[in-house]
Amino acid sequence: MYFVTFCTQNHRCYFGNVEQEMMQLNKPGEIVCEEFLRTPLVQPHVLIDSWVVMPNHVHLIVIITESDDVETPRRGVSTETPNHWKPGALGVIINQLKGACARRIRSEIDPGFAWQARYYDHIIRTDDDL
Repeated sequence: MYFVTFCTQNHRCYFGNVEQEMMQLNKPGEIVCEEFLRTPLVQPHVLIDSWVVMPNHVHLIVIITESDDVETPRRGVSTETPNHWKPGALGVIINQLKGACARRIRSEIDPGFAWQARYYDHIIRTDDDL
């Protein structure tokens, strides 16, 4: 299991607003949630256990069920280039997920939408960590 965070480019608020301590998703925020729900259909070895969509970033717990080839950075931030990732690696999963969200948001709402280039991940090692 991995705790993953990725942000919008320049931390621009695309996904909604926090109102009375509750996140109110707009259409781009709903697209992100829909793509999270679709992930196990597209990548059967991947489960998105839980997630939170914030105005300019997302947090999620990713479970990879069938892969030994997981790219896990030493610096806490992915620095590998996509050309070196193996199928089923965490970097490939995140890249595909970010890509699916970006394509939909760009085609349906805002052609200028972009994610920050990298992501943060943390291996969940214990129940307390989870």
